Amino acid sequence: MNRQHTYHFLGLLALLVVSGLVCIRFYADIFREPGAYLFGAEGDGLKNYFTVAYQAVHGNGWDFKGMLYPFGDHLLFADGQPLVTWMLQQANITVENGHQIIATMNLLMIGSLMLCAALVYLILRKCMVGPWFAVPFAVVIAFLSPQLARFTGHYALSYTFFIPLIWYLLIRMEASRPWLWTLLLALSVLAFTFIQPYYLLIAVAFLGSVLLWDGVLFVFRKKKPVAFLPKLVALLFPFVAFTAYMAIADPYTDRPAAPYGLFGYVASLQSVFVPVMEPFRSLFTSYFFRLFVPAHWEGYAFVGLVPTFIGVCALALFAYKRKWRSAMNPVLPNALQSVWIPAFIVLLFSMAVFHHLGLHWLGEHFSAIRQFRSLGRMAWVFYYVFAVWAVVYLYRMYRFLASRSNGQLKPLAISLVFLSLGWWTLDAIVNIKAVKEQMITNRNGKEFFGPTFRNDLLSNDIDPANFQAIIPLPFELIGSEKVELSPFSKATPIAMQAAFSTGIPMMNGVMSRTSLSVTEQLAQLVASPLMPHAILDKLASDRDLLLIVVDEGQLTAGERFLIDHANLLISRGTYRLFRLNVAYLKQAYQTARNKAVSDSLAVETPFLHTAETFIAKDEMLLDTLISEGSYEFSFWIRIDPKSTSLPILEWTEGRAQLYSKRCAANADLTNGWLRIAQPFEATGDSPFRFWFRQSGETICRTLLRPLTQNVRNSSNGQRYYNNIPLNEP
Repeated sequence: MNRQHTYHFLGLLALLVVSGLVCIRFYADIFREPGAYLFGAEGDGLKNYFTVAYQAVHGNGWDFKGMLYPFGDHLLFADGQPLVTWMLQQANITVENGHQIIATMNLLMIGSLMLCAALVYLILRKCMVGPWFAVPFAVVIAFLSPQLARFTGHYALSYTFFIPLIWYLLIRMEASRPWLWTLLLALSVLAFTFIQPYYLLIAVAFLGSVLLWDGVLFVFRKKKPVAFLPKLVALLFPFVAFTAYMAIADPYTDRPAAPYGLFGYVASLQSVFVPVMEPFRSLFTSYFFRLFVPAHWEGYAFVGLVPTFIGVCALALFAYKRKWRSAMNPVLPNALQSVWIPAFIVLLFSMAVFHHLGLHWLGEHFSAIRQFRSLGRMAWVFYYVFAVWAVVYLYRMYRFLASRSNGQLKPLAISLVFLSLGWWTLDAIVNIKAVKEQMITNRNGKEFFGPTFRNDLLSNDIDPANFQAIIPLPFELIGSEKVELSPFSKATPIAMQAAFSTGIPMMNGVMSRTSLSVTEQLAQLVASPLMPHAILDKLASDRDLLLIVVDEGQLTAGERFLIDHANLLISRGTYRLFRLNVAYLKQAYQTARNKAVSDSLAVETPFLHTAETFIAKDEMLLDTLISEGSYEFSFWIRIDPKSTSLPILEWTEGRAQLYSKRCAANADLTNGWLRIAQPFEATGDSPFRFWFRQSGETICRTLLRPLTQNVRNSSNGQRYYNNIPLNEP
């Protein structure tokens, strides 16, 4: 081993030591008890722990049954990290030591920082940066990574070494033995895709931009066509393989085709070049960058103030020298030059610039593109490339100053390097501490992912085997992009604890791109008692349902109906448990329908409007003069899988206060139609106006009735009671 290789190896060893010491310095308390900390103890954070833990202990393969019982879904749509879950399944972990799953997930996230630093170091060395110079800056780049923010919820996206890995493999591919490194690159992308499909989008955007720029260079005869094929294979193989797998493995064909938020979750100049963590964020956004519009947090990819300053200086110098032709062929090491312009292409993509320029039509023809709505995540590619470029620029500046005037400027060069490293390190420390503050707020991992709930049932002579599913109330149902019931329900975390502890699946769901037919059937469970409840025919008749009830004052009429026909088992400080018999519930629903059919006081009233009609944005649904009293305005709206989301219903009384309500928060679903019923008070003879904001939809069967009066209606041979279809005997 020659001296150069020795220095390189010692530098890599030093980097692992330094990055390890940084991890110990900031995460020592987590290392002492990694299974106790829930980095995210609510919302997506808790759900993403639960899906992995439930599947590893109670699941089989990648068919996830922990939520959406009795249907379930593919583990990918539960953000369950299938590849990681499969490895955990091999360990035969039980409920008693379920916290080991949490420990493994937490340590994988933190450990990825060391691997990220090592890969950035290897890339810097390929960019001709000296080992002693590359070590500290590689560590800083790793710990300032925008992916640290994913530690508190989106665990599958927290593996910080992914982008440096595909970049390093790309460098090796272009250097020698291209097909060997092409195979490794393609397999790496495919493996990460089976952790989280967004990795595939990131890789496709990165490699696609590299190929696009190679094509531009080929036109100017600066690139040989032979360089295209390995990169094209590396891009297409994981995409085709994953697409083919999902075509076979996906159990549903009616997932929402147009998720909302495509232009909301994007990056911006401010999210990339201005601090996004406190205290620097407030300083810059309040005093220096008021003209910038902050992006959604999904677009955070702050490169650091030092790279930003270096970039501004380099741009000013470039403009001063006016060497415009060098923009297409900048003087950079080969490892950096091949991705320099592509990184800016990816940045523009993450800002949705190409979408605004007219490429949005691609999403209309390729629905898979629209499934990836968080374009801001693509800015992570730019973060790593730009940070490496800044180090290379700083290293060249150091060598230039150190060699001038017989070394007299070397102290100045060293001072500039230490000043830059110091400020860059400060940015990284702010990033680490801001994220860690959230990571250590909850230490209930061992209790939450353990046998506590099951033991509590057994101590009260309640056998978990007697229950087929858990129904948390309020009933949280999220993922269809259309219907959204009780988001962040306080009952869902308790239900997750119960499900993991007992193995009983949950009937609600907090998933991604949930089947519309599955959503409809599960929503009917907590719909009006008069609505169809086809889901009950899919449940086992010999086992009961376990109700977990929290915030009883926030329950809907459909949810209260379930409780009224259930038997109380246990009452705890924050929740109550009930037993609900399926056969008895079926009979209760039939009794309610029979009562509505025989209601002799109901008045026969025609619908205001019966036929299916498309109502455009801001077009009036109802504009009428109403006398004083309590009323209900109701109508049916079509659930269109091609639309982004259901509109917001707005109304006014005269010129009084404006009211609004999103149509999605309702469970009365049947045959692809959703019933919206909005009660309101009329204080006098004044006009009421109802309309849709943001978008229009197809509606039918509009009805206005006094709340104190039940009414009957007819349409196409179907009888309705207060605008609810009745299946008359």
